[in-house]
Amino acid sequence: MTWAATGPWEETSTVPLSEYPLQHTCFDLTEESVWGADTTGTIFGCYPSSEWSTFSFQAHTAPVTQLMVEPWGVFSISHHWLRMHSKAGVPMLSFSDDLSSLLTFAFTDAHKTHIVLGGNDGLLLYDLITTQLIGKTPTPYGTAVVKAPPPYLCCGGTNGDILLRDPHSLQEIYTIPEAHATISDLDVADNYVVTCGFSQSPFGGQWVSDPLIKVFDLRGAPHCLAAYACPFPPYLLRFTSPAEAHTQPQQLVVMAQAGIFQSLSLADLFQRSSSIAFNVFPPSSINRLTSFDAKHSVMAFGDVAGCCHLWAQAPRYSPPKPDWHPIMPPLE
Repeated sequence: MTWAATGPWEETSTVPLSEYPLQHTCFDLTEESVWGADTTGTIFGCYPSSEWSTFSFQAHTAPVTQLMVEPWGVFSISHHWLRMHSKAGVPMLSFSDDLSSLLTFAFTDAHKTHIVLGGNDGLLLYDLITTQLIGKTPTPYGTAVVKAPPPYLCCGGTNGDILLRDPHSLQEIYTIPEAHATISDLDVADNYVVTCGFSQSPFGGQWVSDPLIKVFDLRGAPHCLAAYACPFPPYLLRFTSPAEAHTQPQQLVVMAQAGIFQSLSLADLFQRSSSIAFNVFPPSSINRLTSFDAKHSVMAFGDVAGCCHLWAQAPRYSPPKPDWHPIMPPLE
């Protein structure tokens, strides 16, 4: 089957960042720069200007599993380590614990002074002001993804459960059991959680992509509202707010590992609508984690070839010129 590139999104730029697969891409929402991290632990930054000036620094010695850029620094995790660097690559913070592997992290408060870290063995709560570990909750299963919509921590477990936790104590408040056999991604908007994941094949017990995208309502006792059968295996989910958020419904971007994505509204999920436009990457690409710019009009994808793809909605993306020029010091 051929997917037609007829949706509201179009690819505007492709930038080679690394010789190795990109593990994560994200935007710096304050300066509209694009960042990526690869499987060697290297972090890349670039401005999507006509020159595409790029810079890089070595942050870890293992693959970066998540990356986040804030006005005061670049946060990244890899296996046992949480690290923060300045945007020029200068190390500013390094923290490690005995979790077997860190998989995800998120800020738990509006001031972004606390970080929750999810791994194969449990959850950690870290205070960035005191640089101390202030909470630890072991779990018999891993935490694949964590989001922090007030007033909960929304944790997707490797056992397929969705757990709502208190962001201060990490105490479990409510469990949505067996949303999938295991969670690959989830996202939260308003009172809704959408999930995708994997299930076990009845033939040999191998892991296969679950075609269902499930929508849960967090109001009252959390419950499933809809299950949408995606026409391709869903792997990643991101909510995006349209420019006219007060007149248009919340949009959800669904991505497959094969490089296909679609944009649909919550109404499409509830009505199981199939009248959706699709876009396609080059056949060799497999997209990794993605993010949106401050206006939610541009998406950044990373692929296994080490390239960053920018897809934009009309009008075409025209970012501001950078007002800083980082000088990359050699790291020992």
